[in-house]
Amino acid sequence: MVKTCSKCGKGPTLAKGLCRSCYDKAWYKANRERKCDMSRVWRIQNLERASENDRAWVASNLDKYGEYRHRRRAHKLTNIHEPYTRNDIYERDNGLCFCGELVDLGNYVIDHFIPVSLGGADAPWNVRIAHPRCNSRKHATIPTFDEIMDWCDFLEVLDISDLESFLVMIADMFELA
Repeated sequence: MVKTCSKCGKGPTLAKGLCRSCYDKAWYKANRERKCDMSRVWRIQNLERASENDRAWVASNLDKYGEYRHRRRAHKLTNIHEPYTRNDIYERDNGLCFCGELVDLGNYVIDHFIPVSLGGADAPWNVRIAHPRCNSRKHATIPTFDEIMDWCDFLEVLDISDLESFLVMIADMFELA
């Protein structure tokens, strides 16, 4: 009879009645600083290999890397960040760029309606899909009043619960509050 893990109930067990996954987590928790030091030393000694591993991970996880970059940038600028995925935004926008044309599923970018560099949030209610060219052309410009009103109408149609957060952000940006 195979013994099951005392923590998760899966089997087979290794030492201390734990499966491999639970044992590794417990070891890491008990030796976190030691593990971080070991990893740091390995990265310094194997810089080329570590860089190669990083590049391979980024190439196979473009969405995760993009989300990481957005979170990090928003955090650095102390902006709001709420999780979202590129595919969710693509589906929500029905594959349409803000220019009105269809966007190729393999070739689109996430555009922040109010740019992060100008205080905009990295949140679903402040992003939309765009052609790379349209997004580059827009750059970090403040939207016009009409564009803001159209975006508010779009968010209301989608029943976005954070419409209030968006309007507060707009008011702060134009110092209306």
